[in-house]
Amino acid sequence: MPGPQDYNFTDDSRFGIVQARFEALTLGLRVIDPGHLVLGVTKTLDQATFDRLFPDPERFMSLCRALGASASAAPVSAEDVDYSEEAIEAITGAMRSAAATVTGVTPVHLLLGVHHPWMRSDAGPARVSIVSTLLDTAGLATGRLAALASEARANGA
Repeated sequence: MPGPQDYNFTDDSRFGIVQARFEALTLGLRVIDPGHLVLGVTKTLDQATFDRLFPDPERFMSLCRALGASASAAPVSAEDVDYSEEAIEAITGAMRSAAATVTGVTPVHLLLGVHHPWMRSDAGPARVSIVSTLLDTAGLATGRLAALASEARANGA
């Protein structure tokens, strides 16, 4: 799979995807799945974006616990990992949701991609994962994320 450098990903998105790798490794896994993408993205957000996504920090803590991780960013590791098919579908969904933007794929688009993955094999929508349900529970439902993405686009960010 082409990496984030091969598409119009913002630096924040690239950093989140790299952090997802460390999250997977800390949990003893060698494959990144959508939950690791969520952990990587949310743990690398700038403070202003984090505060907008999680006005109640307890929701972030609950999301991390539900995904089997701590709220702290996982340490850097030189080990390599693969992407699960579900993670690839989530990143493809993020690229599709950001296709009309000038800014490229942002962290919010990556979270939208987890909600709306896109299968590469048949060019159709993929199944919704349990991670999408966990995002809903954390207050990051599709509608809210889409509104934040539109707002950022309107503000030129």
